[in-house]
Amino acid sequence: MIDNALSLVSPWTGNMGAGGFRLDNLGDGTVSTPAINFNADTNTGIYRVGADTIALTSGGTRAFSTTLASGTVYAQIVGGVSSGAGWIPGMTFLDDADTGLMSITRGTIDLVADGRRILQASAYASASNYLIVVGGQVATPVILDVGGIGERQGIACATDFQPVAIAAGQQMRANTLYQENTPKAWCHFEGTGTPKIRSQFNIASITDIGTGDFRLNFNRAFASTAYAAIGMADANNDLVESATGEKDTTSYPIACIASTTANAADPATAYIAFWGPQ
Repeated sequence: MIDNALSLVSPWTGNMGAGGFRLDNLGDGTVSTPAINFNADTNTGIYRVGADTIALTSGGTRAFSTTLASGTVYAQIVGGVSSGAGWIPGMTFLDDADTGLMSITRGTIDLVADGRRILQASAYASASNYLIVVGGQVATPVILDVGGIGERQGIACATDFQPVAIAAGQQMRANTLYQENTPKAWCHFEGTGTPKIRSQFNIASITDIGTGDFRLNFNRAFASTAYAAIGMADANNDLVESATGEKDTTSYPIACIASTTANAADPATAYIAFWGPQ
């Protein structure tokens, strides 16, 4: 080999300066035999993957690369692997190799802690905001804690993934609050004159059938007519299911009866809520 002073160095036993010049026309190398490697570790180093793309290989496995596409340089890392005992993320920490960020399946970004996937963002079903909180270990619920406002304050999820509200200092009680036992619709309305909805959830409109007779129309229909309703009105008036029409999955008939006369009456205010599968 000839150094920059044109003196013969064979074999290369000392440092060699480039004298301000560059080293041109290296071979591409491969992932298992990179163009720049080490005497004691020939499958670790730098190689050229293809046009405008170089990569680092470690132990013959591509670990990191940069590439140019549409005028922008992108950095690429490996998605991560399963070690048998858990996940090893592609982006991790020197002192905590099984905690970090990875992509377990195409179209997902996964947060891994201690080898376990705990959070996943996904393009599932073309959703733009699909976020999965991964289930806990056996007999251990998932707990979403509200940071900075006290221990055990937030939402816990039982093993069947039904959310449970817990306040500060409380122990989690499984299945106390979950989708099927929360109100699916409710309404506060005025019945005198032209009926008026004052506040609501999942109520599209109210129809005036006649004196003391109304029909509430749902925004989102129930799965069947096997849903429940409970309501109340102002003083001396009672709400019941109207006999002038059948309830269905998209609307519910209401009658208001004056408790003193048993006659139909328009209530000044009335309240009703609904439970059931949708």
